[in-house]
Amino acid sequence: MSRVTEEPTVTRCASEGVSWLETGRPGLTELHATAAPSSTLDLSPVEQARQAYLALTRWASERGAIIVAERVFCTLAHANAIAAARSECCLPGAGSWPVTYLEGGPVIGEGLAGVQITAVANAATRPVKTAEGIEGVRVTIGGMDLLYLAGMTIRDAGEGLAEATYGMFHEASTALDALGAGYADVVRTWIYLRDILSWYDEFNEGRTRFYRGLVPPHADHPWPPASTGIEVSPQGDAWGAMDLLAVTGPGRSETTIEAIQSPAQRSPEVYGSCFSRASVLEFGGVATMYVSGTASIDLAGQSVYLDDLEAQTEFTLANVEALLMFKGMSRSSFLPSTLFVKPGCDPARARAVVENWDPLAAQGIWVKADVCRGDLLFEVDGVSAVAC
Repeated sequence: MSRVTEEPTVTRCASEGVSWLETGRPGLTELHATAAPSSTLDLSPVEQARQAYLALTRWASERGAIIVAERVFCTLAHANAIAAARSECCLPGAGSWPVTYLEGGPVIGEGLAGVQITAVANAATRPVKTAEGIEGVRVTIGGMDLLYLAGMTIRDAGEGLAEATYGMFHEASTALDALGAGYADVVRTWIYLRDILSWYDEFNEGRTRFYRGLVPPHADHPWPPASTGIEVSPQGDAWGAMDLLAVTGPGRSETTIEAIQSPAQRSPEVYGSCFSRASVLEFGGVATMYVSGTASIDLAGQSVYLDDLEAQTEFTLANVEALLMFKGMSRSSFLPSTLFVKPGCDPARARAVVENWDPLAAQGIWVKADVCRGDLLFEVDGVSAVAC
C-alpha cells in the first residue's frame, strides 16, 4: 500500500518488471510507471502481455494504486490478443479508465513493447465522459482537479490534414470546456501520428493555428504545453491521436505551473513546432517535470551527429539532463516513459548508451518508430520530480 505522507517525498524504483517514479504529497500519491516484457523474441504476444500485466496487477494491488491513464505500445495486429490477456490478469479497477492502443512495436520482434500508466493513491477519482465520447479520469485533491483525457483523434474528412489537426485540438478544447476546464489548462500532451514524415509540416500548421487562436492563457500556466509527437499510429483509420493532462478547479491557485525551454536547445517554435521542452507542475511540496519528446537537436535547431546512433543517443540524454539541472533535478530522478529507435537501426547500440548513462533509465519502453525528422534516430520522453 502506498504510504500516506505528511512530508513531500520522491522515489524512483524498479521491481519485477515494473519501473516507476512515485511522488508523495499530503493527501495524494502519484505513480508514473512502465512495464515491459522480458523478451519479445522468446515469448508470444499473449505471453508478453500476461507477463507485463501480471507484474502491473501485483504492483498496483500492493500500492492501492488507481490507474488514471494507460497507453499500450504494441504491434496492432496483436492488439486484440493483448487486450484479452490484459483482461485475464484482473488489473484492479479495469474498465474505469480509457486505454489507448498504439502501433508502437518493440524494437526487436513483434507483439507488446510495453505499457505506460499513470496512477494515484490516497485520492478521490472518478471517470468522466463527454457527449462526444471523449473519456478520462478526474483526480480531485484540495479543490484542484488533475484531468486525464484520452481519445482525441485526427481524421481527414477531405479538407486536408492541417485542417484535420486543427479539428483534433478543437475537439480537445470542446471536451475540456464540457468538463469545466479549458485548453489553456493543459500541461502536457502525448500525440501519436501515422506516417509522420509525410505530413509533419501540415500537423504543425494545424496545431500552431489552433494555439495562436486561443485567448492567451493565465500567466501562471505553461504555454505552449509540453508534448511528444512521434510516429506511433493509433488504431483504426485515424491519422493521429492525443492524450492530455490538464489542471483545473479553484485549488489550482495553489499550484505553480511553468513552461521550460531548454538551455541546451532553442524553442521548437523557432522552427515551426509549437510545444515546450518540458512543463513543471508544482504543488504540495513536489515539483514534477513532464519532459517532452527529446532528440539530437542543437541550439541552432539543427539535427546533429547524423547517421551515428550512439552519438545521437548521448546528445539526446545530455539535452534531457540540461532540462533536469535547470530545475535542480538529476538523471537519478528521471524515469523515461518511452525510448524510440528509428527502424533499421540497431537498438542494442542505443540501449548500451542509456544503460551507461543510468541503468534504471534503460528499463523504459523501447519502441520502433520514426521521429519527426528523417535524420533523427532516437527520441526519449519521460517524467522527473523533486521535493521542494
